[in-house]
Amino acid sequence: AAGVATAAAGADAGEVGEEGGPREAPADGAAAPVVPKMPTDIMSLPLDERVKASVTALVLEAIGRDDIEEDRTLMETGMTSIASIMLRDRIQNEFPDIEEMDLTFVFDYPTVREISEFIVD
Repeated sequence: AAGVATAAAGADAGEVGEEGGPREAPADGAAAPVVPKMPTDIMSLPLDERVKASVTALVLEAIGRDDIEEDRTLMETGMTSIASIMLRDRIQNEFPDIEEMDLTFVFDYPTVREISEFIVD
């Protein structure tokens, strides 16, 4: 669970700015990765809420939206099959200690809540 807690903080070097939001573009003009803003006090949240915040941020990035209901299925949000594969890969990278997820994970764990519970368990 320690790897999950660290990953859930969303603190990948170079992606998150000081306030927990996206970093501004580097001076050389290269685009910085866009990361949805997460609360600066995310580490004070219980593990399940930190995981849910990280999963929500990854899902929002994958579907290109600003918000999502945690119990709404990803397919209802318009997630494509390619986006679901990319999401699966991002989740696997963010939470390397979880068991490998099948390509059909969006059907096995169709909501933010269910993905988060899978990761925590």
